[in-house]
Amino acid sequence: MLRITLVCSRYALNKRVSRKPCGTLEKHPPLPLADGKAATLEVPTPAAFGAVLRDAGTDPNAILIGGYADRPSFRLVSQKKLATAPDGLTRTKDNFTQSSWVLFDYDRPANMPAHLQYTTAGEWLAAMGRLIPGFSAAGKVVSPSTSGRILFDGKPAGPAGWHCWVQVQDPADVGRFRKALLERAQGTPYGFLRRWGGGKRKWSIFDPTALGSAERVIFIGAPEVHGKGLTVARPDIQVIDGGALDTRRV
Repeated sequence: MLRITLVCSRYALNKRVSRKPCGTLEKHPPLPLADGKAATLEVPTPAAFGAVLRDAGTDPNAILIGGYADRPSFRLVSQKKLATAPDGLTRTKDNFTQSSWVLFDYDRPANMPAHLQYTTAGEWLAAMGRLIPGFSAAGKVVSPSTSGRILFDGKPAGPAGWHCWVQVQDPADVGRFRKALLERAQGTPYGFLRRWGGGKRKWSIFDPTALGSAERVIFIGAPEVHGKGLTVARPDIQVIDGGALDTRRV
């Protein structure tokens, strides 16, 4: 189903960003969501999805859940709040269904190889097209991540990251697809081992933890910035028409 969940609250739900004296950005998590209003939205086309991202992108109190619940609207609450909100839902796997929209998230781990450090979304999308059969012809919505929207004295404050939402033919296959794609990447120039805690884990030019997590929070609203010279750019949303991705080709 081509559905997503938009959540709004009375307080800021997006990341807080500050700038270190050395010039690098430091991201801080927002306050945990205790009680928010959630709406299940039908987004049948990339254009419809892009319109949602544009509208919500300037709101610091809006976030997205990549999956959907079987309700047109509901309260999304914490486990603690659920005791006093019996009509609410918690953000758990059991309560959310995988959408036909999946998220590919490009970030920059500290030990990412230099040849995978892309400077434009176009470079990243081209590489994704070489990694995933059928990706280039699929319908997409591309937006900057939080770091990609931060400006310092009117110019980009640091390297950008991107989100790419892609339509898939079979959402029930996304879990298998995630594992198969990550294994496929390891045999190509697009795979590497990311430092993770005290060890390492397989990684690629997409965040495997974001792909197919129906209950995951996606920060799409305006981040809060703290520091002289820091501002937030409006989200630059790119809509690309195309068909649905056949994940079983991987």
